[in-house]
Amino acid sequence: MNKAIRAGRAVAVAAAVAVALAGCTKEDPNGEIVARVNGAAIYASSLDMELVRHEQRLLERGEMADPDQMGTYRDDALQKLIDTKLLYQEAVRAGHGAGSETVDEQLQGLIGGFESEQRFDEALAELGIRREDLRRDLEHGLSIQQLIVSKIEPAVRVSPEDVRAFYDSHPELFTESERVRARHILLQVPPEGGEAEAEQARRTLEELRRRVLAGEDFSALARAHSQGPSAPEGGDLGYFGRGDTVEPFEEAAFALEAGELSGVVVSPFGYHLIQVLERIPPTPVSFEEILAPLTQYLEDQKVSGAVDELARELRAKAKITIVGGGG
Repeated sequence: MNKAIRAGRAVAVAAAVAVALAGCTKEDPNGEIVARVNGAAIYASSLDMELVRHEQRLLERGEMADPDQMGTYRDDALQKLIDTKLLYQEAVRAGHGAGSETVDEQLQGLIGGFESEQRFDEALAELGIRREDLRRDLEHGLSIQQLIVSKIEPAVRVSPEDVRAFYDSHPELFTESERVRARHILLQVPPEGGEAEAEQARRTLEELRRRVLAGEDFSALARAHSQGPSAPEGGDLGYFGRGDTVEPFEEAAFALEAGELSGVVVSPFGYHLIQVLERIPPTPVSFEEILAPLTQYLEDQKVSGAVDELARELRAKAKITIVGGGG
């Protein structure tokens, strides 16, 4: 399945249940209240926890929170908590509250991911979370999930015609990127190595290049001289696409036709002599191959939109009060 669809589907699923799994309010009777939703309090501690989650999501994407945007982050986080509270209240009203057994099963699943129950409690303590708070968060989240499964998902339908229309109108999403299969000879130069060692590596590779052009077997030379982990395989790196390796190596490899040799290429790993064995041009993914995952992706998108629409409807009827500290 195409990378864009895989990533997009993950985002859609996360969006559909994000309010169910993140930001459930932590009850803190003595804490600062930042908002009330139909009389139910949202505490500053919950808002702080949601901001921590936001920073973690940024770090997972290799980004850093912008200090100048903290006010915006805080406002967005508070609105997310309000939506969570509204959806939870609707789940309970509609009879979709999660039972104790379901919550206990979910909690035990989390505990099972740790070496012991004691280590689980220690991890909670390190985060400043009490087990009873986590259990309440799980009950809220599972209740919202049950609301989504019972009320929203049954109304979501994506026809084969819908899938085909999306496929036909987004050809760029359903094309496997160009790939090459290459092999190389790598000579490493230690960080403390001077210009003399670097120049020696360059001369050695230039000599090996001349020998390959004269008819010697590249694989045999790679096994004898390469200092990389692919040396036992004759330097064969297999297939890779753009973005899969360091830029200098990638630029050199994708500039070669099948059978061609590069000059000496310098990368953070050392000095390379590269030979491209095969080039695979961009290849369309067939509709039959993508039908099932694309159908699921589009259904996830519709569920996400329906969750957002329900939250908007609940907001229109709710009494929401933002109090001091809520942005």
